[in-house]
Amino acid sequence: MLPYGIIGTAEFIVSKDFNSPLAVNLAHQRTGQSVNVAGNSYNLYQQQLPGAAGTNLREVYYLTNINSGSYVSMNFGLEKTWDFGLYANFNYTRSQARDYGLIGGSQAQSLWPDTAIDDRNNPETGFSRFDTPNRIVAQLAYDTRTISANNLTRFSLVYVGGDQGRYSYTYSGNFGDGSGVRLMYVPQNQAEAQLIDITDGDGNVVRSAAQQWNDLDAFISQDPYLSGKRGEITERNGATLPWLHRFDFRVSQDVNLFRNQHKLQLTFDVLNVGNLLNNEWGVSKSPVQTNPMVYQGADGAGNAQFTVANQITSGAESFRQNVNINNTWSAQFGVRYMFN
Repeated sequence: MLPYGIIGTAEFIVSKDFNSPLAVNLAHQRTGQSVNVAGNSYNLYQQQLPGAAGTNLREVYYLTNINSGSYVSMNFGLEKTWDFGLYANFNYTRSQARDYGLIGGSQAQSLWPDTAIDDRNNPETGFSRFDTPNRIVAQLAYDTRTISANNLTRFSLVYVGGDQGRYSYTYSGNFGDGSGVRLMYVPQNQAEAQLIDITDGDGNVVRSAAQQWNDLDAFISQDPYLSGKRGEITERNGATLPWLHRFDFRVSQDVNLFRNQHKLQLTFDVLNVGNLLNNEWGVSKSPVQTNPMVYQGADGAGNAQFTVANQITSGAESFRQNVNINNTWSAQFGVRYMFN
C-alpha cells in the first residue's frame, strides 16, 4: 500500500528455454564461395543433399533441439479507488524475448529459421518476432446511481498502447539460401552500398546508382532503426513498429428484476473510440519495405552488387497506415441476464 490509498504492484519474470525444437536442413550447404559486402563476408549456399547429386532432394529436415532463448519482463502497476465511485489503474510492462528465429507452424520447415546473418542451420540468437518491448494498459471507471438508486450505471474507458511488434531488415535477392533471408548491412556511404545502375531491356539506364543512393540514404536517415545502425549489420527483428494507442469506451446499466434476484445488464461499447474522433487515431502501421536493397550477384572481384527496391524513392517513409476494418471504430450493444 502506497500513500494516498494507492495500491502498487511490481513483478519481475525471468525464463530460459531448454531443448527448444529446431529444424536443420541437411541439404543446406555452403558452396565454399562468398561475396564481399563493405568488408563483410557473406557466404553463398546451395540446396543440395551431399552424396545425392542429380536428385531433387533440397529439403531434408533433421529435427533437433537447441538451448537458446530467454524472456525477461518487469511490470509495474498502480490502482486507486475513490469513495465517490471513481476507480483508476495503470500498468506498464517492459519485456525482452530472444530466440534463434522461431517461425512457428505445423510442419518441420516452419522450424527452420528464415532470417540469419549467415547460416540458417546455425542461427544467431536475436529478438523474437513475438517480442513486445513496451505495453501499457490503463482503465478509468466511474460508478453512479444517479439514474436509479437501485441500479448501477458504470462508465469506463480502457487504454491499451505499446509497440505493435518487431521486424527485420534483410536483403532481397538470393544468396543461395532463399530470398529475404540474409540480414542487411547498413551502408555509411555510396561506396559501401555497392550499387549498380538499373537498366531496361535495351541497356538504357532508367535509375542510376547515384539516384538510387540518394533515395536509399534519405530512407536510412529518416528510419528510427536504420539511422542508428550505419556501418553495422542489422539484427533479426531489431526494428520495432510504431506505438499504437487504442481507447475503448463502455457504458453499462444494471436493471434489477424480481426482488433483486435477477438482473439485466445492458451495455454499449465504442471500440477504438479515438478513431471516431479523428480518423488518424488508433490506426496501426506496417513497414513500407523491409528489403530496401536487392542482391544482384557479384562482380569479377567477388564484390556483391545491389540495386535499390522500387518502393524506396525520393521522400519514402518507413511506415504506412493499414487500411482495413480492424483499424476503424465500431460500436456494439449487449444484453446479459444474471440470476442467483
